[in-house]
Amino acid sequence: MSDSRNDNLKSDSKSSKMPQTRGYQEEMLNESLKRNIIIAMDTGSGKTHIAVLRLMIEAERELKKISWFLAPTVALCEQQCGVIEGGLSVSVGLITGALQPDQWKDKELWEKTLETHRIIVSTPQVLLDALRHGYVSLGRHINFMVFDEAHHAVDGHPYNRIMQEFYMNLLPRTPKSHSTENERPMVLGLTASPIFGGDVDVSFKKIEGNLDCIIRAPRLHRNELSEFVNRPIFKHVMYDPPEESSPHSKNFQALGEVVGNMNIENDPYVKQLRKQLLKAARDSVEWKRIDQKLSQTIDKQNTYTHKGFRDFCRTAEVIMIDVGAWAADWYVWKVLEHARSDLATDEVMKVQQKEEKEYLLSIIKQIHVTPIIPDVVSDVSNKVAALIECLLTEKELVEARNQPFSGLVFVDRRDVVLALEQVLQHHKATRDLFRIGILLGTSSFSQRRTILEIKRDIKTQGKTLTDFKIGQKNLIISTAVAEEGIDVQACGCVIRWDRPPNMASWAQSRGRARQKHSTFTLMFESGSPSQYDVQKWIELERIMIEKYS
Repeated sequence: MSDSRNDNLKSDSKSSKMPQTRGYQEEMLNESLKRNIIIAMDTGSGKTHIAVLRLMIEAERELKKISWFLAPTVALCEQQCGVIEGGLSVSVGLITGALQPDQWKDKELWEKTLETHRIIVSTPQVLLDALRHGYVSLGRHINFMVFDEAHHAVDGHPYNRIMQEFYMNLLPRTPKSHSTENERPMVLGLTASPIFGGDVDVSFKKIEGNLDCIIRAPRLHRNELSEFVNRPIFKHVMYDPPEESSPHSKNFQALGEVVGNMNIENDPYVKQLRKQLLKAARDSVEWKRIDQKLSQTIDKQNTYTHKGFRDFCRTAEVIMIDVGAWAADWYVWKVLEHARSDLATDEVMKVQQKEEKEYLLSIIKQIHVTPIIPDVVSDVSNKVAALIECLLTEKELVEARNQPFSGLVFVDRRDVVLALEQVLQHHKATRDLFRIGILLGTSSFSQRRTILEIKRDIKTQGKTLTDFKIGQKNLIISTAVAEEGIDVQACGCVIRWDRPPNMASWAQSRGRARQKHSTFTLMFESGSPSQYDVQKWIELERIMIEKYS
């Protein structure tokens, strides 16, 4: 980058808030100005800062078109929008499906948005929908696109659909050419792991082809990069599989007995279909349509109430096996408490018919649950016992270095997150040591598929992150929402409760452990083949880094 451009960046940006640009970041910025690239660097190395610098340059040199920053989740969009606004003195707009989605079907609103902002941050589905409806033209409106967590750009993901349906139809563009309405925008991808796993050469070719980029990492300033990236110490914890003699949840048993005796013929929807069948002329087209629907409904038993209770029962069983009997008791009791509360309000009546509400209540009244007893010491699974021992050991090691403990536990299922939170808050070995928060992701807070779920307030997620940063909470239990980019401060201890589904997930969650002497621990059931997957991913990562460095 020339000295004059560097000076311009410093004067035009909110330099007091922008971190100092490191040598390897400047190297990657210059590389991105020559061609479309995917920057592959570890979590915490400052990829977003490079994107902000590039956005600044595009805002200076392209006055007719805008730049578009894409991130795969609402939470990540909100975070990155704040980072961009904090660094640049141009108008930045945030658009996500969570922000009054119906209003974004208005053509005039889109026109005003494109005229008002120099940079737009959105989830990819928002842009894809706008392109498909003709509200936005990739060639006419967009000069530069950033794909955060670029490894998602495969198969049917909106990232890939944007590129295949719209980008590839435009004329190729060189960095030195002047943008026209028929030319492709410039592209910059950001990722800590360019592939999900498998054959490195095939995966590289796929992701590079889909995003019309080449994968790059710093070469001239590789040593400087290593100074800012702390790789955690890798550990693993083994636990015994569940025993047949393990305590059973009385509340789960009570739920299972009622659900097992439910009769689909009593369901209001089935009764409604039978009434419609009686009114229709036998063997008519309408009669055959209703008869087929009735048969399918009875066969699959997939009415709102019956499916909801079956899913509820299955989830309670998973929690009983995975977390323990007390956790299952708590979960069944809490879900029923929420359901009774919701059914007592008029809000539910707007969604459910009166007969449906009465049917739900009649089943709930049959489930007799026992009160929750706070002492859970003897009622946790082997897996929870192993987790507690791991947390206590890690906390002791950290505090022996006179440092405060900060931990993050990744869990696949949101309901298990909720159950684990309760267990650790009540267990006598952990309740006085850990100040616990949870992260479930914004999609978890949208309208529930069924009343038989636990709802959490979306506002608490931001507070959890803030409390963690300032030390009021020292342990977060999270779904995958915290894997990718969410600004959880660098942790000293990261634990994976479940096996990572792929190499990208493994690398992303590991990247949260960024403190010096931090640890990254995977939990394996004794005899599980999962531990061999990790060795495979480590070797794949080594090959991958060799190829793009």
